[in-house]
Amino acid sequence: MENKRNYPAWYKSFVDNEYLDIVDDRSLGRGEKLIRRYLKTGEIPENEDATVMAVFYNLKPAADKAIETYQARVDAGKAGADARYGQNT
Repeated sequence: MENKRNYPAWYKSFVDNEYLDIVDDRSLGRGEKLIRRYLKTGEIPENEDATVMAVFYNLKPAADKAIETYQARVDAGKAGADARYGQNT
């Protein structure tokens, strides 16, 4: 039986993604830069090479999951602080 490691959602998109192994380095690097911009700004790129866009959309679900997980943890932390110390205003 194979022993699979448990990685964060964003990292799984790199480790378990065979498509990224066949993409040229330039397109992969550009796609990663676009994902970083997307994480910072929410901007969906336009006018990019088809291979670069394929990399972007291949990585986007993991980026979205990472944002969702982060926000859920922030919200839970705020709820815990409010429950312990009272409503923050």
